[in-house]
Amino acid sequence: MSTKLKLLGLTICVTLPFVVNADVFGAGNLEIGKEWWASQVKAVYSSAEAQAKIFSGAKKQYEAQKEWLEKAAKGGDGQAGWYLAKLFYREKDNEGAKHWLKLSASRGFLKSFAELGTIFEGEGNIAQARKWFKQGAKNGNLSCQYKLAVLLEREAEIEEAKKWYLSAAQDNYVPAQLGLSVLLYKEGKHEEGKKWGTKAANQGNPQVQYGFGALLHSVGNLDYAKYWYLKAAEQNDKVSQYVLGSIFDKEGNVEEAKRWYEKAANQGYINAQNNLAALFEIQGDIKQARKWYLKGAVLGHKIAQYNLGVLLLNHEKNRDEVKAWFQASANQNYPIAQSRLGAMLYEEDNLNEARKWWLKALH
Repeated sequence: MSTKLKLLGLTICVTLPFVVNADVFGAGNLEIGKEWWASQVKAVYSSAEAQAKIFSGAKKQYEAQKEWLEKAAKGGDGQAGWYLAKLFYREKDNEGAKHWLKLSASRGFLKSFAELGTIFEGEGNIAQARKWFKQGAKNGNLSCQYKLAVLLEREAEIEEAKKWYLSAAQDNYVPAQLGLSVLLYKEGKHEEGKKWGTKAANQGNPQVQYGFGALLHSVGNLDYAKYWYLKAAEQNDKVSQYVLGSIFDKEGNVEEAKRWYEKAANQGYINAQNNLAALFEIQGDIKQARKWYLKGAVLGHKIAQYNLGVLLLNHEKNRDEVKAWFQASANQNYPIAQSRLGAMLYEEDNLNEARKWWLKALH
């Protein structure tokens, strides 16, 4: 895309290495689009005026693109209809989205079957969802096969669900492989479940690796669960890092627990921040404990708020700050904080408030 800009008194024509597209600029809400666009242009254009001109033109380009997509869809382009439906869906116009998806599906564009099924399922129309998923599944769409299997499993049609999970899983569709693994484990077929879960996890997605690890953990296969948690954690999956920390913590391996808690904590995982702080407190490093409790507390973690209050009470004697953190935790219905807050209020002869918080703690 070429654009003319006047910078430092010179009019220049620059070919930009990107274009505005419908995936970036959702109708009626340009914020996501602007953020993406800014990341593309700010390194090139330092002029705020130039950037503003680019942004102001984005909506016009979006509308023009929408118009051309509609023409293409009416002319028989199934992919254009699917793309256009996504725009209507972003505008919260489900009926418009379904119209274009049905037209797209009639042209044989298989992604539209999955999208139609998903919209109908979200509306609670399970019969229609099932219809569209099944049509797509029979035509080989792996997403439809998987979504149909999930729907059938939820409807307790287990054998039929297993058939569609297996169909997609055999074509290496990761969600279906993991879904089949879960179903087989539920049936007590652990070796077969392990086989499909391993196939899914071996494809390298850290969320899948965590999910398989959690499944193994739930059936007591801790060693193999740790293997997959570790694989995901090494790819910076913060939940896996936290879970690994928890496992090492329970095993008494404090240094490994701290190492993994800290990795998750540095990514803002609040439970890890609280647990890391607790380990530092146990080891007598009050400064680090305070730091990590505070990070979790300001993000609203009620246990971190309570723990920070206790830490401050024991080491800094700052009664007002202690009470503020107990109050914050108590307001989130943490019973022990409510009880401690009640005790502080009783010590201040505020008997009515003390009674109120003690009663809350009991309920």
